[in-house]
Amino acid sequence: MTTEAGDLDLVGTPDGSRGYADLLPGSETYDLADALVVHVVGLDDLIRLRHASGMNVHRSQKDLHDAAVLEKSVTDAARTSRRTSLNLVAPQLT
Repeated sequence: MTTEAGDLDLVGTPDGSRGYADLLPGSETYDLADALVVHVVGLDDLIRLRHASGMNVHRSQKDLHDAAVLEKSVTDAARTSRRTSLNLVAPQLT
């Protein structure tokens, strides 16, 4: 489904999972309004789901591309975080 804000995927049981109960522990929780709390699939699970969906012959190879982009983002963020941490604790050599 495409919305004004972009694409929105709605599925009952995503490929690569056993459903809601499988995804809930790794989800991110957001309080959007009074008594409105939503759970959004966590990044690790999203990568796993995209890999599984991309392997399904009935789905687009775009999901494999999405998984690769997400994995690169995680790797880049970890690398940046590691560099920042090292800069904070390592002595400056001149």
